[in-house]
Amino acid sequence: MVDRKVVNFALWACVVMLALAPLSGWPYGYYTLLRWVVFLTTGYLTYENYQKGHNGFSFILGAASLLFNPIAPVHLSKSGWAPIDLVVAGFLLVYVLRGKSIR
Repeated sequence: MVDRKVVNFALWACVVMLALAPLSGWPYGYYTLLRWVVFLTTGYLTYENYQKGHNGFSFILGAASLLFNPIAPVHLSKSGWAPIDLVVAGFLLVYVLRGKSIR
C-alpha cells in the first residue's frame, strides 16, 4: 500500500492541474504530465477502491484513468477536454474532501 500522504498529495495535484488545464497558454508538456498524474493516481485509487468493495468509486475512477491514459490517448480538442477536466477535478475534489482518500 502507498503512504496516505503520497496519495493525498497526488489527489490534490490532480485537482489543481485539472482545474488549471482549461486556461490557455500551457505548453504541450503540461498536458502530457497531467495525463500521467491523473492516470496513475486514478488507476491506483481504482484498484484500492475495488479491493475495499467500493464498486461505484472504482467504476468512476477507472473511467477517468482510461480517459487520461497517456499510452493510448483519447484525442479531443481543447474545448472538448475543458469540461472533462473540470468535471474530473470536481469529482476528485469531492472525493478527497469527503475523506475517501484517507480510509
